[in-house]
Amino acid sequence: YLMVLDSIDVYEILAIATIEECRNKGIAQELLDKIKTKDIFLEVRKSNEKAINFYKKNNFKQISIRKGYYSDPTEDAIIMKMEVNNE
Repeated sequence: YLMVLDSIDVYEILAIATIEECRNKGIAQELLDKIKTKDIFLEVRKSNEKAINFYKKNNFKQISIRKGYYSDPTEDAIIMKMEVNNE
């Protein structure tokens, strides 16, 4: 599934996930590809290397860090942005 907040000029990904037995089959990529029509923001746990690598592969760049944003356990959030070039 993909949960997105749709603002006037940007999307914010609230969640993107696939069930374990369906991972590595391109489903998350297909979902993300459907919304690559305007800039996209998201936040991800600093320790979630798999997700961070997926986003980097899709041209997301780290733009900020929110210290201690997540709880249980306390962890920083990496804020990322993908810019869409709509020429």
